[in-house]
Amino acid sequence: MVLETSIVLTGIAEFIDYALFIVGAMAVVYFVLFLFAVRKATEPERKAKDAEWEARAAAGRQWVSKKYTDMKDREKAEETKRTAEREKTNIRNLASPLVNKIVNEVDPLRRNIIIKLNRKERKSGIKDLKELKDKMYSLWKQLRILRHNIAENKKDAVKVIMDQVEALREVVENNCIDKVPSKVDGTWEPEIKKIVDNELNGQIKAGLGNLHDEIRRLHS
Repeated sequence: MVLETSIVLTGIAEFIDYALFIVGAMAVVYFVLFLFAVRKATEPERKAKDAEWEARAAAGRQWVSKKYTDMKDREKAEETKRTAEREKTNIRNLASPLVNKIVNEVDPLRRNIIIKLNRKERKSGIKDLKELKDKMYSLWKQLRILRHNIAENKKDAVKVIMDQVEALREVVENNCIDKVPSKVDGTWEPEIKKIVDNELNGQIKAGLGNLHDEIRRLHS
C-alpha cells in the first residue's frame, strides 16, 4: 500500500515539473516572438506621428479659440444692443416732454395769440407773445439738457434743433412783438395781417412743426 502511494506521488510530482517546464518554455517563446513582432518605429515614422499629433493639437486649439471668439462676439453684440436700447429709452424720456410741450403748450398759445390780435386785444396779445418767447427759451434749455445726455453721434443734430428754436425765438421778438402797432387804429388790421400770415401762421407754425418732427426723429 505504501509502495503504491509512493508511486502515485512520484508520478504527480513528475507531471507538475513537466507542466512547469512547458509553461516556462511557452513564456520564453512568446517573449521572443513579441520582440520580433513589435519592432521599434523608425525616425521618419516617429516624426510623421509627432506631426500628426501636432496637427490634431493645433486643430483643437483653433477650434477652442474660434468658440471663445464667437462667444465674445455674441457678448459684445448683446451688450451693444442693450446699450442702444438704454440710449433710445433715455432719449425718449428726455424728448417726449419736449414734443408734448410743443403740441400742448406752444402751438395752442400761438393759435390763441392770433385770435387775440384779430380781436384787437393788443395788451393781452403782446403779453401772450412774450409768453411764447419765454416758452421758446424753455424749449431751448430742455434741449440743452437733452444734448448733454445724448450719445456723441447725435449731439450735432440736437444742436441744430437748438439753433432752430433760437431762430424762432428771435422771430417772435423782432417780427411779432416789435411789429405790433402801438395803438389800435387804421393801421392795425393790415399790420396784424402781416404778422399773422408771415410769422404766426408762416415761419413760426412751420418751425414748430419741423421741431416736432426733428425731436421725434431723435428716438425713432
